[in-house]
Amino acid sequence: MATAKAADKAERVDPFKTKKTSTKTSKVTTIKDAGSDIKKAVDAWVAAKAAETKAKADVGTQDPVIRAYAIQQFANRQMDGIEGNFNIEGDDSKCQFQVQAKSKARSEEDVATFVEEYGQEAADALFRDDNSSIKINGKYLEANWSRLVGSLMEALTDDDFENLFTTRTVNVVEDVHARAKDFANDAKELAEIYTALELTTSLKK
Repeated sequence: MATAKAADKAERVDPFKTKKTSTKTSKVTTIKDAGSDIKKAVDAWVAAKAAETKAKADVGTQDPVIRAYAIQQFANRQMDGIEGNFNIEGDDSKCQFQVQAKSKARSEEDVATFVEEYGQEAADALFRDDNSSIKINGKYLEANWSRLVGSLMEALTDDDFENLFTTRTVNVVEDVHARAKDFANDAKELAEIYTALELTTSLKK
């Protein structure tokens, strides 16, 4: 009876396998006789898109300049015991600089590079394992699906654990802003550490 059930399961379509699909490409044609209102709307849209592209390019040029200045100011303020985000004024406008207690996902290689520059103690204090970053290795799961379904009822082998999950990344600790001060001699070095940690920052109007 058990053998029959196993054979029945083996014949079922694997829901994790996807069907191959083909997409036909069609030739793009042009409508030339749209009404005047539509023509004006198209022209305005294209002009707006061009302005948007230029604006994005301008933001891309100025953004790193402001962020480099702002992270140094953030470090200065941390050294002086001043917490929180702040505004930076221009001649005619201002923007707000925000720093969060998180960074982009960092690999073990990234941490090793940080250790070379700032030491193991600093890395242990400022980074934490991010278990939520662990993802299933889909290719391994699919290739070993039948066996793994059975083994999940028991205990996964060491080989399964090694191959089933992708590499875990790390993130910074929640009080990284304050703790980083312990590993900096001055505000300049603190800003360098913040930059090395690649803290998540944002600029807003």
